[in-house]
Amino acid sequence: MLSDKGLEKFTHLQKAYRASFKDKRNTLLEAWHTVESSSWDRNATDDLRQFTHRLAGSAALYGYEAISRYATELEGLLLSHDDRSTKDGPNAWLNTEITQCIVRLIKELESEVSITLQQ
Repeated sequence: MLSDKGLEKFTHLQKAYRASFKDKRNTLLEAWHTVESSSWDRNATDDLRQFTHRLAGSAALYGYEAISRYATELEGLLLSHDDRSTKDGPNAWLNTEITQCIVRLIKELESEVSITLQQ
């Protein structure tokens, strides 16, 4: 169990992390647009997957379970991209799943940003 000082420090870190959600949302959108515009370039796809991996872990650490869950799901879909894709990108089903997952993740990040602005 955290001491009062430890809890205070964690709460401060958690607030700072939440304040980064707008930037994380923008990074996610930029990475996704890069993947799509590059016709699923392997490096661009790997960059997006690595971002979602880091987001999943850090969100879980700070108690943002929905963000972590969506980021983990997206990472898994991007990993399966290699198994189910053609040279032109993933099949239609997988592309739809990835897009829907990104939309859910963006909405969750935006929801948390909105909550932050209201406080």
